[in-house]
Amino acid sequence: RTAGYGTALAATLLTALGLRLLHLFTSVDNPFFLALSADELYYLDFAKDVANGGLGLGQGLNFMDPLYGYILGAILRLTGDDLFIVRLLQAVVDTLSAYLIYRIGVELQSPRAGLLAAVLYAVCSIAVFYSALLLKTTWVAFFCLLWVWLLLRSEPGGTWRWIGIGAFVSLCVMLRSNLLLLAPATVLWMAWRSWADKSRVGRNLVAFGVGLVLVMSISAWRQQAITGEWQWLPANGGIVLYQVYNPHYAETGRVMPDFVPMLNPREMQSDFMR
Repeated sequence: RTAGYGTALAATLLTALGLRLLHLFTSVDNPFFLALSADELYYLDFAKDVANGGLGLGQGLNFMDPLYGYILGAILRLTGDDLFIVRLLQAVVDTLSAYLIYRIGVELQSPRAGLLAAVLYAVCSIAVFYSALLLKTTWVAFFCLLWVWLLLRSEPGGTWRWIGIGAFVSLCVMLRSNLLLLAPATVLWMAWRSWADKSRVGRNLVAFGVGLVLVMSISAWRQQAITGEWQWLPANGGIVLYQVYNPHYAETGRVMPDFVPMLNPREMQSDFMR
């Protein structure tokens, strides 16, 4: 079913990478590009702590979702403080996202639709823009697409496979807290795929739960090591979940709920932890 699409796919991926590199190389001398935003500075401080052997356990590093800080720190550890390398790598990762979109189409028995979707992502200006920022957006897109691809390729059986998927979903949550919703979505998919053999549903559910809890426990331990309290999600996770899923949020002019009276970051963190 994929025969005849090789050339078009290669052209799509080259276009995706080319646009991201063009944006990167034309932005490196832009002063606004070099002036990092608050979130970028947070993750850069986090990454430097990791790169210097601090393990990201310093005070003040528990507010945001941690995985991107560790990814960024690992890159800096290997390459030094050259942020251009980070941005270059993210351009490659975002190009891989376009490839994953195509592979999802193949798994759904429609490589032509997958190719069209990959083309649309390759030229998507928002994706191009975020690939050059020191933010987790590019990685979130990649992880979500990888999650879809893994589920489409998952077999009804296979205990270790479902433990691995549980662990991967935990990593998604550590990357962005509201990806916790991938957990119930995975359970629904698992139940549907395993329905013909109901004896496997319970076993697969336990395996998925084991993988999920093991990695999430590492995140909870990290919060305990910094704050002295066991927390499954960082304080920012509460903010993100509030903003996105509160039915009245779109109708209000306030970003913070009533129980967060001040806009000072440390006070926000304390309130959301409570």
